[in-house]
Amino acid sequence: MARRPPTGRPAQLLLRQPYRTLLEANEAIQALLFKSQVELNEATGEADPLVQLIDFAHPENNTFHAINQFRIDTPGCVKAFIIPDIVLLVNGIPLCVVECKWARRVFARTNRVSRGKKRGDVVDYIGLANHLTEALTIYAASDELEELQSGLQNISTELPVLEERYQRLLQHFEALGVKQIKPFVNGDPAFFKSLSAKVDALIEKHHDHWDLLADQLAELRAEAVAGRTQGDCGMGREATTFYEHIVQVGFANGVVPESDRPALKTLMGKLVEVLQETIGSLDFWMNADQQKRVRGAIKTEISMAGIEELKTHRERVTVEVMKLAKNRHDTLLRGNTTKEA
Repeated sequence: MARRPPTGRPAQLLLRQPYRTLLEANEAIQALLFKSQVELNEATGEADPLVQLIDFAHPENNTFHAINQFRIDTPGCVKAFIIPDIVLLVNGIPLCVVECKWARRVFARTNRVSRGKKRGDVVDYIGLANHLTEALTIYAASDELEELQSGLQNISTELPVLEERYQRLLQHFEALGVKQIKPFVNGDPAFFKSLSAKVDALIEKHHDHWDLLADQLAELRAEAVAGRTQGDCGMGREATTFYEHIVQVGFANGVVPESDRPALKTLMGKLVEVLQETIGSLDFWMNADQQKRVRGAIKTEISMAGIEELKTHRERVTVEVMKLAKNRHDTLLRGNTTKEA
């Protein structure tokens, strides 16, 4: 007969061991597991009977559970709660905690070197290595090994397949009139992200009307080929391109606080001017010193803009500005030429 989890006073004693060290609490709980006392046997009316929370003589009378990701609240500790990989319970009482680790990770951590430590030692106290060897032998002797091997692919044979599919994809877009698809998309990631959202919305809206969906996608394709044609919110096209991209990478959830928007627009205009004045020099993207100076100028402008969230992430924002500038090199310079004319 399966036992129910303890309730009443035994449960309270198990859960609460005040004013004890960890060792003392464990010793007290261990004693309760072997012999505990309650105020009343509700079935017989017996007063102050001794109860046995776990039937050690007949293990089959107990109820066993293994729970994955069992949350344990730890108020007053450094962490508000812990979530062990596996907790083993007997009659509802958690008795054993199991943390699962990859064997290679254990060895890697053990063998970390430090001052005075050239290697680590792993001591197998219980003969685990023998059990592993036996388990692997059983597995290797079964048909499951063949199944496992059939599911594995050699990377040297898979890479050419992926490359061939990639080239076919590029050819598909080029046949549709979209040239240099990779720089085409990377040159304005925010714009094409918005197009991707539009595609998802169209499919969701017209999935039962194929003719209408085809017409709508054709219009969207024309928009993609044309790219961003003008600026927005009083900014030029280049400033708008950088503005929308930096919003995605520099602000939480891709949302700019209303109070920071004017400053961000001004900042993007200044950054575009900095880039247009610098990246046109000979072999700029091969010259590390020139790039370093431009990155420094970008960080200065970000720091002076007065946008705290952007200032906090200025290292990443600077990297993203430089990446986008490289992808838009020719377009940025054409814009500068047009402005001068």
